[in-house]
Amino acid sequence: MLRIGGNAVDITVESCASDCVVPQWVFDEVANGRDDLLVIYPNETIRTSTIQTILKKSGSVDSSRHTTIRRLIRSLSIDFRLPVVIPRSSVGLIQVHEKLAVAASKHRFPRLHPDTTRPWTLSKSERLLSLHSYATTHQILSRWADDPGAYEADRILSSFKKEDLIHEHHVLAHLCLALEDSERPIPYSLGTISGILLLNHPPDFAENEKRFLKSLSTRRPLHHVCVPGSFRLGFHGAYIDDEIKPVEREDQLPKWVPPHPIYNVQSVNDDYTTSGTHMFSFDQASQVTDAAISALRAYREHSKGDVLIVDANQTRHRDWARRLKHIGITSNSSDEVAGSTSAVQAILRFLSISRGQDAWSATKLFDLARSQAFPIMGNLFSDLKHPLHEDWRPKPHMEIIENIGRGFHVLGGKGALQRWLSSLSVATPYSMESHRQEEEARALEETQWWIGCIAHSWSALLSDSECTFLSSEFVGTSSDVALPLPQASHIPRDVLSTILQACDWEQLFERTQRYDASVGAIQVWVQAIDGMLQYKSGVDFLDICRLAAEQTKLPSHRIDHVDVRICTPLQAYGLSPDLTMFVGLDAESWSMKPERIPWIDDSVRVELGLTDGDLPIRKARHLFKSLLNSSQKAILFDTKNDESVGNSTPVAEYLSMVELKGQLSRLTKVPDFIESSVSGGAGWSMMTRESGNVLTYRTSLLSVDGSEVQLERAENTLRNTQQRTGLELRAMRPPTSPVQSPTSLATRQEREIHLDRFRRQPKFKSLENGATMNWETRNNLLTTTHLVIQPTVSQAKVAGGRTAASYPHLGYKRNGSSRGPSIDPRPLPPPQFSSDSLTAILSTHPKEEESKVWSTSRLTPWFNCPRQAWAEQVLKASETSPEPSEDIAPLAKGTLVHSIEEHLLTLLGIQVGNPPLEEGVPMHLGTTYTNQELWESLLAELSEIAPWLARTNAVSVHRCNDLIGCSPEAWSAWIEGEGTISIGGRLGRLLLADLSLTSAAPIASEWALQSEGAPYVQIEGFDDDMDSTTIDVRGRIDRVDRIAFDPTDLEAMKERGLYAEQAETLPLLFNDNDPPAKRFILIRDLKTIEGPKPGEAGTRHASGLFKEIQLALYARAWEIAHPGDRVVGVGISEVGDDTEHYVEIDPSFNFLEPQLNIGRRTSFSTNHFRVPSEDNEPQSNSFRAWMSSRITAALRARDASELGWNHPTPGRHCSYCSLATACSSASIGGELK
Repeated sequence: MLRIGGNAVDITVESCASDCVVPQWVFDEVANGRDDLLVIYPNETIRTSTIQTILKKSGSVDSSRHTTIRRLIRSLSIDFRLPVVIPRSSVGLIQVHEKLAVAASKHRFPRLHPDTTRPWTLSKSERLLSLHSYATTHQILSRWADDPGAYEADRILSSFKKEDLIHEHHVLAHLCLALEDSERPIPYSLGTISGILLLNHPPDFAENEKRFLKSLSTRRPLHHVCVPGSFRLGFHGAYIDDEIKPVEREDQLPKWVPPHPIYNVQSVNDDYTTSGTHMFSFDQASQVTDAAISALRAYREHSKGDVLIVDANQTRHRDWARRLKHIGITSNSSDEVAGSTSAVQAILRFLSISRGQDAWSATKLFDLARSQAFPIMGNLFSDLKHPLHEDWRPKPHMEIIENIGRGFHVLGGKGALQRWLSSLSVATPYSMESHRQEEEARALEETQWWIGCIAHSWSALLSDSECTFLSSEFVGTSSDVALPLPQASHIPRDVLSTILQACDWEQLFERTQRYDASVGAIQVWVQAIDGMLQYKSGVDFLDICRLAAEQTKLPSHRIDHVDVRICTPLQAYGLSPDLTMFVGLDAESWSMKPERIPWIDDSVRVELGLTDGDLPIRKARHLFKSLLNSSQKAILFDTKNDESVGNSTPVAEYLSMVELKGQLSRLTKVPDFIESSVSGGAGWSMMTRESGNVLTYRTSLLSVDGSEVQLERAENTLRNTQQRTGLELRAMRPPTSPVQSPTSLATRQEREIHLDRFRRQPKFKSLENGATMNWETRNNLLTTTHLVIQPTVSQAKVAGGRTAASYPHLGYKRNGSSRGPSIDPRPLPPPQFSSDSLTAILSTHPKEEESKVWSTSRLTPWFNCPRQAWAEQVLKASETSPEPSEDIAPLAKGTLVHSIEEHLLTLLGIQVGNPPLEEGVPMHLGTTYTNQELWESLLAELSEIAPWLARTNAVSVHRCNDLIGCSPEAWSAWIEGEGTISIGGRLGRLLLADLSLTSAAPIASEWALQSEGAPYVQIEGFDDDMDSTTIDVRGRIDRVDRIAFDPTDLEAMKERGLYAEQAETLPLLFNDNDPPAKRFILIRDLKTIEGPKPGEAGTRHASGLFKEIQLALYARAWEIAHPGDRVVGVGISEVGDDTEHYVEIDPSFNFLEPQLNIGRRTSFSTNHFRVPSEDNEPQSNSFRAWMSSRITAALRARDASELGWNHPTPGRHCSYCSLATACSSASIGGELK
């Protein structure tokens, strides 16, 4: 007789069939009212199912008599009054971690933690606890010579006894000692029972579980119902001791066991059932889900029986529940954790705003400000009031964050908070208009205040350097007064409280769906965090929050009423549904590898004589056989033919066994509820394998009928119906469903129509030398890609366009390879179709609104593509600005160069944005500074506006050399007053180029267009029909120069009739008789460029003349706003590797001597522009004709907006268009060559 702890073991064993987990005699006996039996089930699923079944039959049941081993352990722990248990949960881990960390610091884990100067991490505690659990379960602590620390961990966990606590790993051992102690009374849970029925469990019982069951039998007899079979292969159920022989006759049963027939059938390993089992075969495992849903719907139409879906991949259970919900079928909810909800994830992101490589990045700030998963912006800091402005509040302005991030190059990471607040503290409004300045000043301070409030509220989570930075007085950048701040958090838990208190709970409840668990998840998650914080621990607060989110389960629903149950094989063990669908038993979903335990490998298992290496496959065989044999009807989804997945081992063995027996044809029989759905098309159909015909499922099928290809869908969803209707329409067949919107059909055909139009566009190759492409062709063009809209310098120099027979034209061909630029035809008009549907998608109704003031930045998108402009300006649809890159953004670089140029002009007495000077002085004469002193002044300004330049990262190294021609170390030394920096870099070359303009006297910087008190200028021009019309334009001119003539030059010009001290506003167009002017003006626009490459110098200047409208509009606006002034030159100042001030000169001033240095002169307009009403012997001033042509283009863009044009003009710009994913013609832009 077996004995344990000196007590006799009272255990009997009885065999049962593989399809029997709960024998019928057990069910009948309990249902008939017997309540002195304690039944131990293998899992919670079968326990719950049995209780419900008994309840339906008898009307009452004592659920305490139905338990599992885990439940029984908890009950006995209470009965024996064991100390409070430290669970294997997030709270328990925190308690244990502190003890392990202290022990590690004292060299108690020399193999795991040899360097005690480094911290003992939470992950090490988790790994060590996993190892200790394995060691105690298999009882190897005392015999493992190479133990890395499990035994020492056991000693540490045992020390909880001093605190009247006990760790969960020690509970079973203490229970065994208590049960074996005959002097202790019978525990309450066993007091009134006659015996214990242990139902069949899958292999195997762990060593400590075996001891527990033996100890349990010393108090009450235990009768074990177990499936016989091969121990080695896993067909045998879990056993307690192989010395215990099973009873063979009914009279050998213990008297307390209800009498019943004994199962004495000789067990064989291959006694799998094939009756009622059907196999479906698939080429791809991805088809299984759709097939299972289709089969389930068909089964539901024929029967209302219980359905079980068995999927070993538990992460897919939520997807199953979602798919089933879509067809109106409820299913059991899987055990989810709090961290799976969007609200908890949002709070975790808020808490971690100051952590990581992207700490305080613009992306994290945007997330905090815009989050809808856990909305807090409405209530956060709402109680703070500004000392001066009552309506100012701490709140973020996204455009400020974006501009500061780019302009001051503020990226996430260490020191980002200091950079945000420092940059905002010196930031000033960039607009010149007073009303805009007030708005921007408010936005700057509110954003600064908001970030400061966030930082103070989050102070308990900040670094020491960040807290020190925040200790000084917080002064508003615009109001220059101290701003009130929220109370600084003292402990990290205060930060979480601030977030929770700021939540708009009403909005959260309105947003959550009926089954959204966000609110409940937050509640249990916060409770878990508070439980963990009760124990003193060195674990970081964020790690505690993440651990609680990962390990805290959501509240479970007590009501379990489902149509379909979704389980893993272990969870499903013991159930006997009407239909079992084995949908996730492929090799990828059901792994046969043993659980990975830290420091336990195959060699350790061999050394210690452990046999759990093949436990997963033994358990899998047992589970699969039991599930298959216990099912009334089963469907097996075979993925053998998917080479990337294949069947798991138990399934593959089963199918191989059936095939060897010649019974595979039984499995390939079509189920009666699917038989009527089998066809030769999509959906259920038969396919031929080597073993014969099998049933499969195709979600879609292509069929060919002559030259027509049709796509057939298996499921007749609304989406599929619409797609089928579209294919029918495309094939010119009557649609099976009504067309609800003809416009949507036209949208689908847009790309093909436009592609055909593009292929029909005329090409220059067919033109003869000296010919031009007719202007009338413009009405039929899809794109201007093949036209020369943005010429190179050599193309701009091609003469002949001005004197061509036809004008305006779309380009002049001088010879085979030499072409002149087109007169800009943009924006191209929408095509004229007879179809109302096509017209509807290419234009909208004209808008009747008051006269609008236009800027060049708003007009320019209409030139590129009316659809893009319409989407961004009318629909307000634009993509989110990207996160600032590691390098300085091109826009920020341009802004920096502009700021330096503005600073240089202030040294001449020019106030940025103020009224222009009357005369002005060239820079080389306008100051008393030497060139080096001007350079030093420039550097001082640069140190203020680009503090990031002093950093020591790779970007600063590159940009220091690019901008000022030195290293960051030399720059930092100069800032500290040590050493000098020679004139160099991009900014040094800009300074030297400005000084070289000895005949150009700057008179205005960033001058805002204004006339007669209005913040805009009304410009009169001509439309394409040469009818006079006007456009109101606003904007700012980067730099305005007056040509500094000496009195002798002015006298000579007076003789030519070009100069007069009293002059009136010049007309836009004039011929030979040039009207006199009192000042001669140059309009400049600074552009920062890369390079230029060899041969490309001046290309940006040519683009400004031919492609853009800014120079022409600004030139004419200046003349209107300053009567008597004549703009005689415009140009782009290219600031790159070399700086060059280009000037397109009025041909009436070609007589000016070369030594009159006003910049590099060009005369492109003389080759290409004339007044449209002239013949091929024009007398007009080509510069004025160019100005008029660009104004006409601006009027054309204005009209396109007012007419509601939204047709696309594909081109290279499609590759970076924000509308590309929604525009069917955008892909054409990538095909144009």
